[in-house]
Amino acid sequence: MNRSFFRELRPVWKEVPKPWFWESLHQHRYSDSRERWIHELLDLALPLWGVPWSSRSAFEELQPLYALLEGLDPHYCREDQVHAGVQRCRSLSLEQQEHWVQWGLRLMRFLRKTQLHPGKMQHPEALEEWWRLFPEEACWQAAEWLSDHGCPLPCLAAGMTAWSRYSHGKVPERFHVREWIDACKGATEAGWESAKAADSGAALWAGLWNAHGANGPCGPRPECDTCQLRTGCQWLKVRASQAPSHRLEDRSDAELMGAVLQSGSSETKMLSDLTKTHVLKDLLSSEEVQRNFGVQQALAERLHALREICKRYGTRPLRVGEGFRSSKDIYQHFQQRLRDKKQEQFIVVLLDNKHRFLEERIVTQGLLNRSLVHPREVFAGALERRAAALVCLHNHPSGDPQPSPEDHQITSRLVEAGKLLGIQVLDHLIVGDGSYVSFADKGWL
Repeated sequence: MNRSFFRELRPVWKEVPKPWFWESLHQHRYSDSRERWIHELLDLALPLWGVPWSSRSAFEELQPLYALLEGLDPHYCREDQVHAGVQRCRSLSLEQQEHWVQWGLRLMRFLRKTQLHPGKMQHPEALEEWWRLFPEEACWQAAEWLSDHGCPLPCLAAGMTAWSRYSHGKVPERFHVREWIDACKGATEAGWESAKAADSGAALWAGLWNAHGANGPCGPRPECDTCQLRTGCQWLKVRASQAPSHRLEDRSDAELMGAVLQSGSSETKMLSDLTKTHVLKDLLSSEEVQRNFGVQQALAERLHALREICKRYGTRPLRVGEGFRSSKDIYQHFQQRLRDKKQEQFIVVLLDNKHRFLEERIVTQGLLNRSLVHPREVFAGALERRAAALVCLHNHPSGDPQPSPEDHQITSRLVEAGKLLGIQVLDHLIVGDGSYVSFADKGWL
């Protein structure tokens, strides 16, 4: 059991301003009688077990159940006696009747062991009987109810949250209240006068009663930088180790660009409007941004530079002497350059006799989606560099890489011309938006 949290909290606790009702936390409310205690317990338990309940039903359909449990003697209680009483509740199904028979017997065992004495109700065996009176997910409600009815039992989930963050570095999705009770009992060895005092102190420190002027730093948004318990806190260590990635991943596109471009508030607003209309890969050129969004010249130029950096990041430049083994090797070098082009661009990659890179040349740029390619321009550079082979590629601005009839005709002419010149046309690639078509892979050469 980790008690360092309570040891660290105790000296700080003395300095925390207490809410006006602090004294009432140590004044436990006792019911007027056992019958009233059972009546209020049924009011809580019936809805939790899925039994429709209202103030009227308590005095009509379910009245026999109330009367039965209020009149039973915990020291002499037979199952058939309880079963006969529960059967009078006509609104309960047979399955529900069996459940409430067992529920009543458990309640009598709890009363027999405790006689509703606050000290006896905190005994582990008695508490286990108590938890069985409620669904597992209602354990915190059960502890809070018992605390309100005479048993000074730790029951404040806010304190558990602060303790779990400090001791384990996280808040578990499911956490039974018995574990928190054990932790608070261990706090007495750290100088706390009682488990309930440790429970209330941890909850107040966590910010449970902010509305009453007691500000705790470990609420939904922990204030780790100013927390006096930050030394040794596992939650702070976890946050510190994850902070860089979380800080970047949680930012919007506009915030990330603003941080890179060192934009002011007015420019950040422009970037926010821009990213609502266009995703990052479709960022416009500086001229189009100015014309369509009224962006200032300086910001537009920085945007254009950022876009160029992103494009180059995804492009691996060709190096002289680098060999190629497949069409995919060529495509990976040109996909970022060609995918967003608004016009067709025809490129020739020149290779030596071992299919190693010599040079690339842009043969022609067409208008819209049409490009005029003549064998003379394609092979001029190859003859000049004494290339042994070449690869042709061009883009389709529409994004669809499927070749047109004209593409097939041009490829056939280039292959025939290459045979006459002794320069092999190894492939013709058509690049689209995120995909490509290879003539060699398709067997069209």
